[in-house]
Amino acid sequence: MKDFTRLQTVLKEHPMLPVALGIVWNLAYAVFNATLGISRSSWWFITLAVFYALLGLMRLSVVTIGKNGRWKETSVMRMNGAAIASLSIVFTGITILTIRQQQNPVRNHIVMIAIAAFTFAFVALSIRDIIRAHRERSALLITLRNIDCVTAAGAVLSLEREMLGTFGNAADSLTVTAEAVSGAIAFLLMIGLGIGLILHSREFEKKQQT
Repeated sequence: MKDFTRLQTVLKEHPMLPVALGIVWNLAYAVFNATLGISRSSWWFITLAVFYALLGLMRLSVVTIGKNGRWKETSVMRMNGAAIASLSIVFTGITILTIRQQQNPVRNHIVMIAIAAFTFAFVALSIRDIIRAHRERSALLITLRNIDCVTAAGAVLSLEREMLGTFGNAADSLTVTAEAVSGAIAFLLMIGLGIGLILHSREFEKKQQT
């Protein structure tokens, strides 16, 4: 209980700490996958590296460019909206390569439980950010909320891929169908989140003009 209270205090004093950690994690994981992709000549790892690198750069743009006087917060929203919509194409590539190359790793059951716990915790944090952004109606928080939703979608589909590899058969038609359907849903979700940010930026601009 004391540790939880201490964590809450730290987050109140440094509200951007989770964002900073997210940037470091995304960029580090991008470098890791890029290294694997180059060493193994694997387009799947390279595409995954591009996905996480773009997520890290989008987060970075929100906390840096958004504070720059030469850039308006609405411009950052619009830029990230277009980036998220473009990211849907990258994610489609990941899904196609996952199915074609059967990239479904087999994990130890204890490891799978740990990965599932981490993924659900991340989704819970994303839901918290959605509620917070809805209450405060901040351009910065709305942009971070949409980026978090994209990250959560990627984490959930990664969990699905590993669960299908651990408990199923990558070549099974049911596995292929599940990956194709979930990939299509993620594609539509990212398109919606990207367009939503662009529309939000226009709403904020109209409010600023009145």
